[in-house]
Amino acid sequence: MKEIRGIEIEILSEASFERFGKIIEPNKKNLFIQYEDGSAFHVLAKSKSNGWRVAVLKLRTRTIIELQVHRSTMETFEPLKGTAIVCVNTTPSLEGLKAFILDRPILLYTNIWHNVLTISEESLIKITENDEVDSEEIKIQGLISPILHY
Repeated sequence: MKEIRGIEIEILSEASFERFGKIIEPNKKNLFIQYEDGSAFHVLAKSKSNGWRVAVLKLRTRTIIELQVHRSTMETFEPLKGTAIVCVNTTPSLEGLKAFILDRPILLYTNIWHNVLTISEESLIKITENDEVDSEEIKIQGLISPILHY
């Protein structure tokens, strides 16, 4: 049996997540058009693409055994159901791996090593990314499982 290694879960905030991506929410930095009636159009990021796809990840995995990276696409993780955890790192390593409660939608930058797990029976996550997705995976030593602190 593989060794289970715990990872502490952090609260998702703009400051704690800025190295890995952005929280999808309107703010003054991403305001693109302000309408007279108070409505607003916010642009979070731009990327050249030959198309894109929208998917739903049905997630029942409670441990992580690998990390993956996409070199040519950013991707969104938008929680729809359940409680999920996103694990991220700037390098293909457990050293420095961070885990965040996915309680709001996020945009993950390119070249960020990542994976997701659920702490619910099942989580549904909407994913938007380029139509063509390059993916590189690495197996990690043991299993990663969340540790909840209150």
